[in-house]
Amino acid sequence: MHLLTKIVTAIILTAISTSCVTAQDAEPKLPSPDQIRQLYREASANWHTIPDVALQAFVGAEDRHFYERPVGISTITRQIGKRYLLPGAGVLQKIALAFAIGEELSHEEVLNWYVNQVFLGQTCFGVSSAATAYFGIAVDDLNLEQAAYLAALPKAPVEFNPVKSYDRAVERRNFVLKEMQESGFITADDAQRAIQSDLTVVEPLVRCKKDQ
Repeated sequence: MHLLTKIVTAIILTAISTSCVTAQDAEPKLPSPDQIRQLYREASANWHTIPDVALQAFVGAEDRHFYERPVGISTITRQIGKRYLLPGAGVLQKIALAFAIGEELSHEEVLNWYVNQVFLGQTCFGVSSAATAYFGIAVDDLNLEQAAYLAALPKAPVEFNPVKSYDRAVERRNFVLKEMQESGFITADDAQRAIQSDLTVVEPLVRCKKDQ
């Protein structure tokens, strides 16, 4: 655990408590470390193993400095926290939960939580179901350009729909590929080959089932 993240978390929690003294029912109710660990265990029980190319694509798309700093300050960690806060939660509360998650879970655990539960359009949550919905394949069979496209979707799944907005979808996919190159995940030649490839998806696109 990082001393800095502990100190910052304590400061944020103190600030939240101070700001809520006039409304007892508004005081933050953040999960304890044991509760965070339990949430992770429950969520991960049925996850598929995600290939490195997909993990790297999502890091490139969301936070290419993810592994270089404490996990609690990453936007990837904040995205997880949003799913477990009540509507209307304040900014400080969101930040505090991200730090709390980062104190309990490793970079690898946080990243796996993110890629397995992030919304990717077509009623799909997680890269495994999205691989089937968009490409008709298992997540293990994703190639570089396919993984980069899925990693492009969290920002705006509707705007980057590969059928209705093909050019925008390709542009965003190519941005992710360039970020992966900048992060050292792929070579310039790998990036260029993928950028020059067509974005081919199943037609018509299918929607994910609720239990996927």
